[in-house]
Amino acid sequence: MSIIVQETKFLLFNTSFILFITQAEQLETQIRELTQRLNESNAKRDKFEVELKASIDKIFVLREIITELETQVETKALNEHVLSEKNKVRQWDNFTIHFYIFK
Repeated sequence: MSIIVQETKFLLFNTSFILFITQAEQLETQIRELTQRLNESNAKRDKFEVELKASIDKIFVLREIITELETQVETKALNEHVLSEKNKVRQWDNFTIHFYIFK
């Protein structure tokens, strides 16, 4: 082969190799950037999962508190009703006693 052909092949090979290396470096940079973005996304997801779990736990606690408060309100309403009925009975008894006394 002639020297010109050999040098041309060598230059083409070197140029192709340099292009290949450049593309490989660009791909590595893209991989690093995408890996960084993925890690950031995973960190955000993990943070949101922790917040979600805390929120769900808080919801259950608040539901228990609401149930307890509803029970207390129902109990107080029942007690008020009972006391009101007792008061009516006492008023009737007092009326009956006064009625017999003043009769």
